[in-house]
Amino acid sequence: MFIVSQLICFLTKIFLWDSINISSMNIEFGPDRKLEDVQKDFNGAFPFLKLEFAMANKKNNSTDAARVLSNIENLTIGDLNKNIHPGSVEIPENMTVFELEKIFTNKIEMPVRVLRKSGNIWMGTSITNNWTLSQQNEHGKEISTSKVF
Repeated sequence: MFIVSQLICFLTKIFLWDSINISSMNIEFGPDRKLEDVQKDFNGAFPFLKLEFAMANKKNNSTDAARVLSNIENLTIGDLNKNIHPGSVEIPENMTVFELEKIFTNKIEMPVRVLRKSGNIWMGTSITNNWTLSQQNEHGKEISTSKVF
């Protein structure tokens, strides 16, 4: 009986540990890092989400009324922020969209907006910016891969 209870305790710990195990990704940044590479790294971790970069509004450094960059090919982080120093940001899957956008704005001084795939279009997440990246990604997957009969 003792061995069975130890086994149950052990399996319970493994199950609980796996259920709270949070995966995360790191995004490296520096003056020579291309925006499209940052976007690809993020999309690799969250395939139904996309980062959209913007020029900071000089008054409040936010994406509100900022100019969204439609062509980021060959643009680097240094092109948007001349004072950037190399570093990285850890992005856990339980981080909210609001928190991620805040980190990019405050730490990298580069406003971003997170978009979620909805079928074959990308939609803003401002209404659901309190959802985690994992929730957003899962919702994008559900919407984009569901079959409509």
